[in-house]
Amino acid sequence: EREERCGWSNKVKFCCSDVGQDPMVAVRVIDNFGNHNLCMVNVNVVDFMGPTISCPADRTVDCDEDFDITDDLSQFGTATASDQCSATITELDASFSERNCGEGTITRTFTATDTGGNTTQCTQTIFLENEKPFTESNIKWPPTKDLVDTHCSLKDIDPSITGVPILSGSACTNAHFTYEDLLFLIVDGDVCQKLVRTWTVVDWCQPNTLWTHDQIIKLTNNIGPEIASETCSDKSVDGERVGTCMVQVDDLLGLLDDVDNNCSNNVQWSFVIDHNNDGSTDRSGSSNDASGVFPYGTHKITWTVIDDCKNVSTCMQLLTV
Repeated sequence: EREERCGWSNKVKFCCSDVGQDPMVAVRVIDNFGNHNLCMVNVNVVDFMGPTISCPADRTVDCDEDFDITDDLSQFGTATASDQCSATITELDASFSERNCGEGTITRTFTATDTGGNTTQCTQTIFLENEKPFTESNIKWPPTKDLVDTHCSLKDIDPSITGVPILSGSACTNAHFTYEDLLFLIVDGDVCQKLVRTWTVVDWCQPNTLWTHDQIIKLTNNIGPEIASETCSDKSVDGERVGTCMVQVDDLLGLLDDVDNNCSNNVQWSFVIDHNNDGSTDRSGSSNDASGVFPYGTHKITWTVIDDCKNVSTCMQLLTV
């Protein structure tokens, strides 16, 4: 065997660089008398031994791990390969099999290819698991709320006013909340209304577990309804005569001023009419409409209005017919 490529020998040595190149070899034969002949042949040099490859070990990571499956995943390790000739490693696009709530498996496939085109593959499996499941420690419940002179009623009050649960958690969390209200209209002390708002939180990644919390919301309102000045102002009217010295007066209404927190949606009106303003009660009603038949003269109307928090406002009006 000779090392010189252009020399003669009984053997021919082929290298990795000859694989797939079909090198030409001259073959010469010599007899005992020195006569010789030769021919040229092309040698198909083939590498039958595939490379060996070693994948990074399988791993279990939290599903909240920061990674991009379409990008570089070398943070989870890289493959190595060896071959009697050289080998290159390529990584296929990773595949993700999701079970639920971000949990699942990522499969990375690596291929080692040598100069002869032989390939060997291996895979790494990355298990995504919820290592920090959602618990009540991930919930910040809304505190007790006291509303003073700002609202008229707690019925259907919006949570944006009274507060909502604040939820935190990993990418493996699918938490949501709902609520139910229980309104109390009879409350001790200065409190006008009390609302028990029961919050329920569920993480749909573990739907068999519920967390609940009762938020207490109290309303105190000491501001009485503001009766419109036109309701309390003295007035003279000419009505339709309906009998001897009797006149029908219409549109005699009690009204509230259009101001914030006047609680005009649910108030109770009443009125007392004293004909001729002589200290007697001649007619009364439980509404804000005192229209009716009046005798000629000057009469006193006492208007009363009560809101949901039992605040009472009154005024007197002299009506001259």
